[in-house]
Amino acid sequence: TPSTLVLAYGSNLSTEQMLARCPTARVECTATLPHHALAFGGYSARWHAGVANVMPATGQHVMGVLYRLEASDLATLDAYEGHP
Repeated sequence: TPSTLVLAYGSNLSTEQMLARCPTARVECTATLPHHALAFGGYSARWHAGVANVMPATGQHVMGVLYRLEASDLATLDAYEGHP
């Protein structure tokens, strides 16, 4: 089945949490997203805390984990994250 790579950051760095949401998730490797910074620009009423996002930022970088997800789990993760 088709799969895609997803860069996880923030709370999605928890493998336990990712597997609960996306059972097909498989860790590929750690990764760095260049010229971006972690930002907390929103608020979640679900867990009463800030929401992590990445924003362009020259000279900065965001460390994360690359997960390989099947299409069904990518749709589940998108819905959980409120995307689009």
